[in-house]
Amino acid sequence: MLQERHHPRIETERLILAIPTPGDASRMVQYVTDNEEHLAPWEPLKTDEYFTLEFWFDRLSFSVEGHARDYLRLAGEWQDHTLTSLINESWKEVVS
Repeated sequence: MLQERHHPRIETERLILAIPTPGDASRMVQYVTDNEEHLAPWEPLKTDEYFTLEFWFDRLSFSVEGHARDYLRLAGEWQDHTLTSLINESWKEVVS
């Protein structure tokens, strides 16, 4: 059985800060599309797939597994990276 995931959420009068879920995929597509040019100097090159709903739905289905400090070098600076995984709960080993 899949466990329901609870993500942290902070709400104030003017702000909601939450970890995006697969239900937020369309908003993520809109955000990355609207901000592509502005964020380009600080992000690695993106493929066309990055700007699709399917990419973001799949990406947001991942679970956070850990944190790698100074893992990626972006714009000349070492940056931390969040490690994620996607577990197939219905996977069964085939024994031949």
